[in-house]
Amino acid sequence: MRKTCVFIIGTNASGKSTVARKLIESFGGVESYKDGISSTRDGVAFAGRYDVKYGGVDNLNGTTILRDIVKKALESTDCIICEGMRLKCWGQNLTHAMFNADRQIVIFLYAPLQEIQKRLAERSNGTLSKDIIRGQRESAHSAKKWQTAGCDVVAIDTTKQTPDQIADFIINKINL
Repeated sequence: MRKTCVFIIGTNASGKSTVARKLIESFGGVESYKDGISSTRDGVAFAGRYDVKYGGVDNLNGTTILRDIVKKALESTDCIICEGMRLKCWGQNLTHAMFNADRQIVIFLYAPLQEIQKRLAERSNGTLSKDIIRGQRESAHSAKKWQTAGCDVVAIDTTKQTPDQIADFIINKINL
């Protein structure tokens, strides 16, 4: 298998962390955590911690260290998955991280704004703010830039598929 880096991007309440946790479950659960890398029993790495409520890249100290995390993970595994709000942007730190791998996949998760509002309310009485709406646009814009850079980009409406279905799709995509 070629060395693969997967970014799961999207705004608040789009399903990123839920899908990441389903993927971790599918890969046998987290076996260890060290230096910003959660390693699963089946040998797939995830950037960041997942033993906390909101895991992933958002728990790292900025995107500047993501390149080193991806590079280190790919020394011992064929695939690293990076998920989090911070990935909705586009920039040098993220492109350097992504292009440590031979193969780049971006999964852009989104949902209609009414669904985002519903999920936020269920989660913590949160509301749909201008920042969240802007984040949805930024994520879509970022996905287009990744595609222009040559990455394999897939947009998924999380109201049309379950988290398990999305996780299965990502696993199949990784295994191609």
